[in-house]
Amino acid sequence: MKKILYILLTINIKLFPVIIGVNCFAQQIDADARVKSQFIYGFTKYIGWPDQQYFKDFSIGVLGSDSAIYAELEKMARIKKVQGRLIKVKQFNSVDEILKVQLLYVNKKHGFDIDKILKKTKGKSILLVSENYPFNSSMINFVQIDRFQKFELNETRMKAENFIISPILINQAITSSEDWQQLYKKTETKLETEKKIVKEQKKEISEMQEEHKRQQKIIEEANKEIAKKQQEIEEQKTELVTLMEENEVQQQKINEKVETLKEQEQAITIQKEEIEKQKRNMFFQNEVLVEQLEQVQKQQGKIEKQKKVLSNQLSELEKQRLIIYLSVAVLGLFAIFVFVAWRAYKIKRQANKQLAEKNKEIEAEKEKSDKLLLNILPQKTAEELKVYGKATARQYNLATVMFTDFQGFTKISAGMNAQDLVKELDRCFIKFDEIVEKHHIEKIKTIGDGYMCAGGVPIRNKSNPLLVTLAALEIRDFMQQLIEDKKAANEPFWELRLGIHTGSLTAGVVGKKKFAYDIWGDTVNTASRMESNGKVGKINVSESTYKLIKNYFNCTHRGKFEVKGKGEMEMYFVDGIKPEFSVNGAHTVPNETFRQLLSEM
Repeated sequence: MKKILYILLTINIKLFPVIIGVNCFAQQIDADARVKSQFIYGFTKYIGWPDQQYFKDFSIGVLGSDSAIYAELEKMARIKKVQGRLIKVKQFNSVDEILKVQLLYVNKKHGFDIDKILKKTKGKSILLVSENYPFNSSMINFVQIDRFQKFELNETRMKAENFIISPILINQAITSSEDWQQLYKKTETKLETEKKIVKEQKKEISEMQEEHKRQQKIIEEANKEIAKKQQEIEEQKTELVTLMEENEVQQQKINEKVETLKEQEQAITIQKEEIEKQKRNMFFQNEVLVEQLEQVQKQQGKIEKQKKVLSNQLSELEKQRLIIYLSVAVLGLFAIFVFVAWRAYKIKRQANKQLAEKNKEIEAEKEKSDKLLLNILPQKTAEELKVYGKATARQYNLATVMFTDFQGFTKISAGMNAQDLVKELDRCFIKFDEIVEKHHIEKIKTIGDGYMCAGGVPIRNKSNPLLVTLAALEIRDFMQQLIEDKKAANEPFWELRLGIHTGSLTAGVVGKKKFAYDIWGDTVNTASRMESNGKVGKINVSESTYKLIKNYFNCTHRGKFEVKGKGEMEMYFVDGIKPEFSVNGAHTVPNETFRQLLSEM
C-alpha cells in the first residue's frame, strides 16, 4: 500500500511542471490578445468615421486564422458597444473575402500583402489596424516592445479616407521613422530571443509529453496493483471473520478447561488430606499424584499456547482496524476538498453574474445619455462631442435658412390661457418638426412664435435649396388646412409668413452645461428679412434661392424691396412645383422623377 502511494505522489510531482508550463504559455497568448482587443476598442473612441451616422451596427473584421484575437473581440462584443451600436466580429480567410466593415485587423505573420489589402479597402472608410508590418505601410500598426504594445499611426493615409483623428490618439502614437526603426531593431532582437525560448519550450513540452505517457503507463500499472491489493484486503477480511469465530470456540474450550482445572485442584486438596490420613498407602498415592501433576502441567502448557495465539490474533486485528481508520480519514479529507472547490466555484459564478448586471446597467444609462444628447444636437455633432469632448465650428458655403412667424400672434394669444396657448404652439411646431426631419433639414430653434431651420447643415448636400422649398410648401399647406378647420369651428387662428434665403454661414455648438446648436452669418439675417417682408400664406424667397430652384418650381416675381441694412433686394413668391415634377400636376407633391433628381444631387 505504501509503495502505491509513493508512486502516485511521484507522478503528480513530475507532471506539475508540464501542467504549469502549458497553462502559462496559453495564458500569455490570451493576455496579448486581450491587450490588443482593448487597444482596438480604444481606437474607436478617438476616431470618427465619415459615414458613421448611417451605421446600424459596428463591424470588426479579422483577416487570417488568428483565433485568440478573434475570441477576445467576440467577448468584448458581448459586453460593449461602439458609439451606442452593437459590435459584430467577422473573420476572413483571404483578401478577396473582405466585406464592408468599419475596422479590419491583420497580422503580418499570416503572410497577407498589405498593398493588396489597401487596394481592396480603398474608398470604403475601413480603418486598417495591422501588426508588425513596415513603417507607414498601414493606417495603425502594432509592434510589441519589452512586453508593451506600441502602435504607429499614418495620419496622411487615414485623412485620405476622411477619418477624423483625435489629437490624444496622435500624441500616443509613433510618428517618425527613426523611432520606428529603433523600435523595430528592439523588436527583431526580442523576436529572435523569443523564438529561441519558444523552441526550447517546445522541446521541453515534447519531453514532458513523453514523460507524461511513461507516467500514465505507471499509473495504469499502479491501478492494477491497487485493485489486486483491494482483493487481498477482502480475502483478509474473510479470513479475519473466520479467525474470530474460531477464537470464540477456542475461548469456550479454554473456559471449560479452566473449570476442569479447578475441579482437579479441589481433587488434589482432597487427595492431600487423604495422604495425611493414609500414610500407610503413601507409595501408591504418590504415584497417582505424580501422574495427576503431569497432566496438570500439560494442561497449563496448552493454556499458555492458546494465550499466545489469542494475543497474536488481537495484534493483527488492531493493525487491520488502523488501516480502516486511515482509509476513512483520507476519504473525509477528499470530501472536504470537493466541497471547498464547489463553494469557490459557486461564489465566483455569483460574482460574475453581479458584474454582468452592473455592466448592463451602465450600458442602459449610457444609451439614455446618448438619446438625450441627440434630442439637443444633430447626430454628427453629438457623436463628435462624445468622441472628442468638443464640437468644431464649421463653415458652410451652401446652406438654406427658413424662418416662419405667426401674424397676429400677440393679439390672439392675449385672449388665451397659458395652457391653451402652449398646446396650440406645440401642435404647430411638432408638425413643423416632422416635416423638416422628413426633408433632412436641421431644426435650429424656436424664438417665441418664430421657427428657424436650415438645410445643408451639419451634413453638406447640394439639394438643400430644393428640400427647404418642398418643406415650406408642406408647412404652408398644413397651415391652410388648419385655418379652414379653425374657421369651421369658429375659433381664432394664426396666419403664417415664410421666408427663405440661400448662402454661406457658420454652424457650431455653444454653451458649457446646456449645449445649443446654432448658426450665424449674413445668410441668417437675410432669411429673417425675407420672412418679415413676406405675406401671410406665402413663401417669400431671395434672388439667390430663386436662381437655384427656378427650374423645378413656379415662382412669381415681386420686384425689388427695401431691406433694412441690405438696400434693395429682388424677391419672389413660390407658387408650387412645376407640373412635370409634381404628382398629377398638384404643384405640392414631388413625383418620382423629382425624387430621383434629388437623390442624385
